[in-house]
Amino acid sequence: MDEWLKLSWEGMDWVVRKGYEKYIPHNIWGKAKKPERFPECKLLKSNILRTSIIIPLSENRKESIFLKRHHRRHWKDDLKSLFIPSRAFTEWKILLHFNHLHLPAPSPLAYGEKRKHGILKESALITEAIPDVQSLNFYLSSQIDFLRENFINKEMVLSQLAKFIAQFHHQGIYFRDLHGGNILCQKDSGGKLKLLFVDVDKVRFTSRMTSRKRIRDLAMLFNSFPPGMKRDKVQFLKTYLKEAADFHFHWQEFFKKIDRVTKVLKERHLKSRNKRCLKKTTSFEVKKKGKQKHYLRKEVSDYFIEQVLNGVKKAKQKETKDKENEKTGLFRIKISQTDRYGDVCVRYYRYNMMQSFKSLVSFSPGKKAWFNSNGLIVRGVLTPLPLALVEEKGVIGVKESILVIEDLSFFDRLDDFISERFAIPEQKNYFVRKIEFMNILSKNLRQLYKKKICFKNLTAEEILVEEIGKKSYQFYFRNIDRIIFNRRVSADEQIENLIQLHKSIPEAVGWKDRFRFLFRFSRFWPREKRKSLIRKVLVRVGDSPMVSN
Repeated sequence: MDEWLKLSWEGMDWVVRKGYEKYIPHNIWGKAKKPERFPECKLLKSNILRTSIIIPLSENRKESIFLKRHHRRHWKDDLKSLFIPSRAFTEWKILLHFNHLHLPAPSPLAYGEKRKHGILKESALITEAIPDVQSLNFYLSSQIDFLRENFINKEMVLSQLAKFIAQFHHQGIYFRDLHGGNILCQKDSGGKLKLLFVDVDKVRFTSRMTSRKRIRDLAMLFNSFPPGMKRDKVQFLKTYLKEAADFHFHWQEFFKKIDRVTKVLKERHLKSRNKRCLKKTTSFEVKKKGKQKHYLRKEVSDYFIEQVLNGVKKAKQKETKDKENEKTGLFRIKISQTDRYGDVCVRYYRYNMMQSFKSLVSFSPGKKAWFNSNGLIVRGVLTPLPLALVEEKGVIGVKESILVIEDLSFFDRLDDFISERFAIPEQKNYFVRKIEFMNILSKNLRQLYKKKICFKNLTAEEILVEEIGKKSYQFYFRNIDRIIFNRRVSADEQIENLIQLHKSIPEAVGWKDRFRFLFRFSRFWPREKRKSLIRKVLVRVGDSPMVSN
């Protein structure tokens, strides 16, 4: 049994495995604080939650250690630390238990804590560093290039993983955070692949491993797999059920249950990622300056925001607006090239008393647009990149909002693109190119609804087209004011979008092209509803080219 020593260094209390007290924390803690100053340190990850580093133990020993340093975020962390053990201590304890059970996980070497009046200020965990490893996600996503070159069979990897997880569940180990990024793969000297489990601070040991816990673990794992692995998942489950002698379930029923939970977890994950734009995270910053509140991307500087606000002030005074109504104005402002952005587009929102009052209990229109644009990016939909949101408070609620987004005015609007490219039938391959273009547009619309994204106003003026080569196109959706996420888009809502789109598409697209577009769009609808969809769109469009031609 290993012996552990208690040490103190620079105000931190350490528990170190005997034999390492000469090196930990004396040789490594200074490097851990500022790893960028030491070329021998390898920074693996650094974000608002933690920093992960590989550090050589000493100059005389070739051995390296892995250090995970947890960061304090806000007062809520202080309150939790009074009642809940630190993550470093929890993971150290779990790794000790894993080693005792001879389970595949790195060996813990030390952990340290710094507390003041019982409040945790800093904590760190040190384990052995595992050389030449990659995450399971890396192996699965690069299987064609990597696995075959290294003679590693994907089926064997997943079979081995299924057996391990079945054994863990049998022993009452509930991971709670099981995904491909927390499973490391290492090829040993004999050419065999070895799996190791890391980041186990959320693991719980239970006397009764219920089906709900098993399903949640496996759903989280499947959610992290690359797309297109349904057959591999089925084989994985068959191996798991065969190995889990104490758990009896038919694989088809088990797969359906896991699939349902997978979808729920995926939606929950997307919601969580979307909300990150409203708080201080790895990618976003939130600042308060007087009556103003700034929501920024990390790379956006204060100088950039100052230039934008000055530009908006001048534009408002000169009334040089591209579009203006009672509530919003659209400005295009050129920022000095000393910053990383050139031209940006600024949406200016000014609110009346009722709108300001509503902002006390819900998002203001400007904040909603910021949230929606980031929601599109999280879901893999192209849109002008949102850079910053500045909101100024009035007597009651928000008085005005300034939304700064990427300027993509160099791309053509959908209606202009169609008029320019498909207005002259004599062009080479005219009909073929037009059919291909409309097919790609149809596919993009279907993808929106598949991702449960509904635009309340979908017109050709609000879609930008980027031409990539001769046969490929990308569409940017810039109408970010009224979007609904995470809800199945009804048939009526899809029809309404199609009507809005077809009314705004110019006459260069004739009725045959439109009919072909609708037919292709409705391919995934039930057969009995396809004619109804096309008929409703034709009737509602009225005197559009679709009918008049």
